[in-house]
Amino acid sequence: MAAAGLIVPAHAQPSALLRRNIPSSGEEIPLVGLGTARRYEAPEPGQRETLARFGTLGGTVIDTAPVYGDAETVVGDLLAQLAIRDKLFLAIQAAAHPQDRAHRGPPSARYHRPSAHAARAQEGRPHPLCRHHHLVRASWPQFFLKYIVSHPAVTCAVPGMARPGYVDDNLGAARGRLPDAALRRRMEAFIDAI
Repeated sequence: MAAAGLIVPAHAQPSALLRRNIPSSGEEIPLVGLGTARRYEAPEPGQRETLARFGTLGGTVIDTAPVYGDAETVVGDLLAQLAIRDKLFLAIQAAAHPQDRAHRGPPSARYHRPSAHAARAQEGRPHPLCRHHHLVRASWPQFFLKYIVSHPAVTCAVPGMARPGYVDDNLGAARGRLPDAALRRRMEAFIDAI
């Protein structure tokens, strides 16, 4: 049964995203948002459709920063076209100056990123932990995002999403059951063994 599993396929997803409170304000936001680093630094085909899909599926948190090129302007223009700005929570990171970026590394370095090798090696196959637990078929992005957002210290993960299909997949991680500490340890051991 899909509702009992950790992973919920896009076509069977319930309408509500799992949410967590922001510690400083108590405001409730979904566990997965949309990051704009590298994906929205300049206007590209498909961005409008991606943001529309994000809003349709209940996504509300969009993360951007002045050091992400023209991401604030690109996203702002698209949200105005879609007339969905009032439904969103825009997280705008403060940065002293774009030149400080060289000292901190690229924006993506601030986010936990799974090994590209591990993801490519298993692309198109459900991860064995899902098969072993008789859970619903999962994508690798959902596996990694479920791991991240299940930790109680994480309020919201904001992976980049440049295509509507990425939105379907990534928001699927904010639905269904989350791994507990024991399953997170097994997930770590599995990835370490790849």
